[in-house]
Amino acid sequence: MRKDVREVLRYAEDRGFVCVGLNSKSHWKLRHSSGAHMTLPSSPGRRGRWEKNAKADINRIHRNSQEKK
Repeated sequence: MRKDVREVLRYAEDRGFVCVGLNSKSHWKLRHSSGAHMTLPSSPGRRGRWEKNAKADINRIHRNSQEKK
Protein backbone atom coordinates (compact mmCIF):
# COMPACT_ATOMS: atom_id res chain seq x y z
CA MET A 1 0.00 0.00 0.00
CA ARG A 2 1.28 3.46 -0.84
CA LYS A 3 2.48 5.61 2.03
CA ASP A 4 0.14 8.51 1.24
CA VAL A 5 -2.89 6.21 1.07
CA ARG A 6 -1.86 4.56 4.35
CA GLU A 7 -1.63 7.99 6.02
CA VAL A 8 -5.14 8.96 4.87
CA LEU A 9 -6.49 5.60 6.09
CA ARG A 10 -4.93 6.25 9.51
CA TYR A 11 -6.42 9.75 9.47
CA ALA A 12 -9.84 8.23 8.79
CA GLU A 13 -9.47 5.58 11.49
CA ASP A 14 -8.69 8.30 14.03
CA ARG A 15 -12.08 9.80 13.17
CA GLY A 16 -14.17 6.68 13.57
CA PHE A 17 -13.81 4.93 10.20
CA VAL A 18 -13.04 1.26 9.67
CA CYS A 19 -11.39 -0.03 6.51
CA VAL A 20 -13.69 -2.74 5.14
CA GLY A 21 -11.39 -3.80 2.28
CA LEU A 22 -11.08 -3.35 -1.45
CA ASN A 23 -14.04 -3.18 -3.81
CA SER A 24 -14.01 -4.65 -7.31
CA LYS A 25 -12.44 -1.50 -8.79
CA SER A 26 -9.46 -1.45 -6.40
CA HIS A 27 -10.75 1.32 -4.16
CA TRP A 28 -10.58 1.08 -0.38
CA LYS A 29 -14.02 0.92 1.23
CA LEU A 30 -14.39 2.82 4.50
CA ARG A 31 -17.35 2.72 6.88
CA HIS A 32 -17.92 5.22 9.67
CA SER A 33 -19.36 4.26 13.04
CA SER A 34 -22.45 6.31 12.12
CA GLY A 35 -23.09 4.04 9.12
CA ALA A 36 -21.83 6.44 6.44
CA HIS A 37 -19.41 5.06 3.90
CA MET A 38 -16.87 6.34 1.36
CA THR A 39 -14.11 5.06 -0.90
CA LEU A 40 -10.45 5.96 -1.39
CA PRO A 41 -8.36 5.15 -4.46
CA SER A 42 -5.69 2.51 -3.93
CA SER A 43 -3.37 4.21 -6.43
CA PRO A 44 -4.36 7.87 -6.79
CA GLY A 45 -3.00 10.22 -9.45
CA ARG A 46 -1.92 13.70 -8.42
CA ARG A 47 -1.01 13.57 -4.76
CA GLY A 48 -2.32 16.92 -3.55
CA ARG A 49 -5.93 17.13 -4.67
CA TRP A 50 -7.16 13.63 -3.91
CA GLU A 51 -5.69 13.76 -0.42
CA LYS A 52 -7.21 17.15 0.43
CA ASN A 53 -10.60 16.10 -0.96
CA ALA A 54 -10.54 12.79 0.93
CA LYS A 55 -9.66 14.47 4.23
CA ALA A 56 -12.44 17.04 3.68
CA ASP A 57 -14.95 14.21 3.09
CA ILE A 58 -13.70 12.37 6.18
CA ASN A 59 -14.03 15.51 8.31
CA ARG A 60 -17.49 16.26 6.91
CA ILE A 61 -18.81 12.78 7.71
CA HIS A 62 -17.24 12.83 11.17
CA ARG A 63 -18.61 16.32 11.94
CA ASN A 64 -22.12 15.39 10.75
CA SER A 65 -22.12 12.30 12.97
CA GLN A 66 -21.17 14.45 15.98
CA GLU A 67 -23.98 16.93 15.30
CA LYS A 68 -26.61 14.16 15.27
CA LYS A 69 -25.78 13.04 18.81
